[in-house]
Amino acid sequence: MFLRVVFTTAMSLAVAALAHAEHPWIMRDDYGDVSIVVGDSASPSERYGAEQFKEYWRKCTGFDAPLGSTPTRRITVWVGQESVPPALLKGVDVRGLGTDGLHLQTIGDNLLILGSPERGSLYGVFEFFERYMGVRWFAPDCTYVPPAPQSLPRIDFRYLPPFGWRDINYRAFREPWFAAAHRLNGQFAALPPEMGGHIGFANGFGHTFHSFVSPEEYGQTHPEYFSEIRGKRHTESKNTQLCLTNPGVLRIVIDKTRQILRNSPPDRPIVSITQMDTVFWCECPKCAAIDKREESHAGSVLWFVNQVADAIKDEFPQAYIDTFAYTYTRKPPKHIRPRDNVIVRLCSIECDFSRPHGDPKSQYNRPFHKDIDVWSRIAKNLYIWDYTQNWYCHQQPHPNFHVLQPNIRFFAKHGVKGLFEQASPSSPHSDFEYLKAYILARAMWNPDMDWRECLNEFVSVYYGNAAPCIHEYIDLISKKVRDDNYYLAFNSKLEWMDYDTVVEADAIFQRAFAATSDPVVKQRLNSVYLSVQCAALVCIPRISLDGDAWVLACPRVSHSINTGPSSCTWA
Repeated sequence: MFLRVVFTTAMSLAVAALAHAEHPWIMRDDYGDVSIVVGDSASPSERYGAEQFKEYWRKCTGFDAPLGSTPTRRITVWVGQESVPPALLKGVDVRGLGTDGLHLQTIGDNLLILGSPERGSLYGVFEFFERYMGVRWFAPDCTYVPPAPQSLPRIDFRYLPPFGWRDINYRAFREPWFAAAHRLNGQFAALPPEMGGHIGFANGFGHTFHSFVSPEEYGQTHPEYFSEIRGKRHTESKNTQLCLTNPGVLRIVIDKTRQILRNSPPDRPIVSITQMDTVFWCECPKCAAIDKREESHAGSVLWFVNQVADAIKDEFPQAYIDTFAYTYTRKPPKHIRPRDNVIVRLCSIECDFSRPHGDPKSQYNRPFHKDIDVWSRIAKNLYIWDYTQNWYCHQQPHPNFHVLQPNIRFFAKHGVKGLFEQASPSSPHSDFEYLKAYILARAMWNPDMDWRECLNEFVSVYYGNAAPCIHEYIDLISKKVRDDNYYLAFNSKLEWMDYDTVVEADAIFQRAFAATSDPVVKQRLNSVYLSVQCAALVCIPRISLDGDAWVLACPRVSHSINTGPSSCTWA
């Protein structure tokens, strides 16, 4: 309880200090004199945004603000440009905001929340409550609402997010309202129209070659459609790609791409034409000649994808063809350039996730840094597929907290247009899934945010009196990887973990369980404690000599505590 009170007080003081930094817009005594206006022809997301403003205004201030199409009180909050009287818009610049940018401005007794009818105005509502009222959406089961500040400042704030496409597939964002609050708009956000919709893929999200030309359908009749390896065509799905210089393959892919786009809704304008998750590229003379000239296997892929993009651009001017720069295609081609309607998704799978991608001291990250430097110069639409948890076992410890935001800032500095942070959307209680999801979402919206402050505020509220123990555990595992100079791969097998570290981690968690009587917090601790239990099962045993016998000892950990389901809202 003490830590929660400290955090609440700190947040209240911070918001109050912000409010008094200049002559205030309104004081606490004015909070009951606010009404909300949304236009009769407002978009569904603007109406949803106005409803969210009404809900959170009541939660923050205790006052109900009437919502309608005309003002009913002295102070008016206008949601969406269509709702604002023209006289109030004089001198207000809302150009260049795109679909997701926002503009917040106070004029007299008015607050304007402006942006596009797609998502901008809605995002403006969430930005207001996060930035000026201190609301935090930590997890689907934990929204933090601090006491309202003594006053609110005059506001003139404009923001255009650096990434036009933002996506994370942690379980938390299966909840559309939670994804909307964090201003995600990609494939896995799956926002309904009333929350602004999303920008999705019309077909599969990746590894789609065989969905266009499958070995099962064409392997026997057209083996020439598939990879030639050492002079032989391979038609088994697990060890072949496509022969990208075969005109029959190109014809089939173009036809299917047109069919896909003709049958897709407007919120799914991207078609993925991406290599399978194998390394069996085609070595036929034509494919090999392109790759040799381009000094990269990305050459034949991009040569092929460009032709598909050219074929569909007139009928589908808003559509994009997406392809990978992944494993054997990660190296940029020497001459060929992606078309303007091609998305290149650069994947960081080989990187060391204990060090920032931009760290020049990392032998594993330097090649990625070199590749992104080139791709960012030659690709108009460069997207990133990044990795945030361990893919050998989702539950095992994966101390990468300190690189999440620096990596995102690194991408932003390279002009990346879209970013996907991959996690496990289905595996329960992967390592710190809610904490990492929160840090990533905040950083994806604002790459310059302070990740340490973000981590501290989450841990303080989400784990209550057990928060110091969570900090101690995070420091323990992070220091172990750092001190051992360990290469933290995306699928690390926990070779860095040892007997003594597991024992120390277990002791920390026993103190954490003892520090709280809150059943909700105990259940949250159970979820994180799974990582310690996992480490105890697979870590390197302690080896000792007992007389003439060598003894292997595995660490013992306690059973977690069954406290039932977890759900609460801090207020």
